[in-house]
Amino acid sequence: MLPIVSEKFKKGENTIKLFATASGLTTILAGTVSIIYWTFPGLVIKLLFGHKYIVAIDYLPLFSIFMLIFSLLSLISFYFIAISRFKWASTPMVSAILQFIGITLYHDNLYQVIYASIVAVSVGLLISLIPIVQMTLKRNNKK
Repeated sequence: MLPIVSEKFKKGENTIKLFATASGLTTILAGTVSIIYWTFPGLVIKLLFGHKYIVAIDYLPLFSIFMLIFSLLSLISFYFIAISRFKWASTPMVSAILQFIGITLYHDNLYQVIYASIVAVSVGLLISLIPIVQMTLKRNNKK
């Protein structure tokens, strides 16, 4: 997505459609993996890691939610880089700081660590959506 969006942006063409398509595909792919992880966590762990890691079965479904949100946040960051919005592209850094703080404060068990991570990337995703919505509204008002 990065080179195509960057080229379209330099030409002054609409990049929101391509971003929306990439977001949809990312959501479908990561969402499907998350559903598989929720539905068959034991099978996934046995296939990918073997029986030694079966104790992780309880954590995999929740961790897949973190990975889904993280994937979307990463996609948005790459989009911002492609359109030269470097300040907004640093939003994952905010999430990393929040994640560090969350894990530092809440680390009694892996659930707390995963929840802290989910909250951190969710905040980053919400912050990243602000300029996306602004750009979309601005583009729609020009039409």
